[in-house]
Amino acid sequence: MQRKESILRFALSTLLLLLLFTSAIASAILQTESAAEAHNAVTELDKTVSLSGRNGTETFLLLGKDRASGLYDVILLARLDREEDALSLIQIPRDTFADSTDRTYKKLNGAASALGGIEAMKSFLSATLGIPIDHYAAVDLDCVGDAVDAIGGVPVEIPIDMDYEDLSQGLSIHLKAGHTVLDGDMAEQFLRFRSGYVQADLGRLDAQKQFISAFLAKLKSASLPELYRTVRSLYGQVKTDLSLGELLKLLPVALRIREENLTMLTLPGEATRTKKTEGAWYYVLHRRAAYEIVAEYLNPCDTPLAEERFDPLHRFTSSEYPHFEEIYQKNTG
Repeated sequence: MQRKESILRFALSTLLLLLLFTSAIASAILQTESAAEAHNAVTELDKTVSLSGRNGTETFLLLGKDRASGLYDVILLARLDREEDALSLIQIPRDTFADSTDRTYKKLNGAASALGGIEAMKSFLSATLGIPIDHYAAVDLDCVGDAVDAIGGVPVEIPIDMDYEDLSQGLSIHLKAGHTVLDGDMAEQFLRFRSGYVQADLGRLDAQKQFISAFLAKLKSASLPELYRTVRSLYGQVKTDLSLGELLKLLPVALRIREENLTMLTLPGEATRTKKTEGAWYYVLHRRAAYEIVAEYLNPCDTPLAEERFDPLHRFTSSEYPHFEEIYQKNTG
């Protein structure tokens, strides 16, 4: 199966959240003449804002748009616990079958377009997954390289020589093993590489987690002037329904998150075709296993998430394709 690699997967998705937090102070900073004035502006705004999350949590729909297709190929649900300084990141694969409209194209990465916008996609996922989703944020994935460059690069240990070419994707990866400070272009290469690992996707996930930790450490140690340069490079690239004040309230929490309090999971399922051996490829969720992840990591309420609230209309499967239903109902526990 020939499948285009989505840019940066978990790392980009996590970075998307961090970029959102970082860009929060842009409006305050860009209108001041000094770092001291910027700091005072942020402090005063922070005093006036309170978030309305349940039990100290906020849930976000985070989207990354692919520059070539224009579709949201990074789809992530993030639950931020402000009291525990913890973050759960649940990825929904872009090819997930989602019967969101009457259109023929049923992949989740096209839901925003099919439904009429990100707000409608957020509402669809909230109703289908059975959880409240408080806010959304979306970026063009090109901004990741800008962020890495603006913060002065990200130091990592490259585990193996990375060499891969795919001209059809404009993909050219050439990195040497060893300690390296990644610039924006190198970071994209590092995070997209997978073919040279013994376990391709698992190896890439390990690399992405390494990058996330390094980026977090660099961001936490950044001085206000460095943060100033970073937000200047990102300002205007984040589309969100969060106000400046709400964003400001999230920034200190994001910077306190430790690696051990960061959970990253993908909703489980299987790739299949509409006619088993031909037709369009889709990713069909394992209903029970997906429900358990959502109930454990995304439910913000004190009461357990009832299983019947998860996909009550069976939007993640189709009676038109019996093998979809077999995958959907498979007990993977």
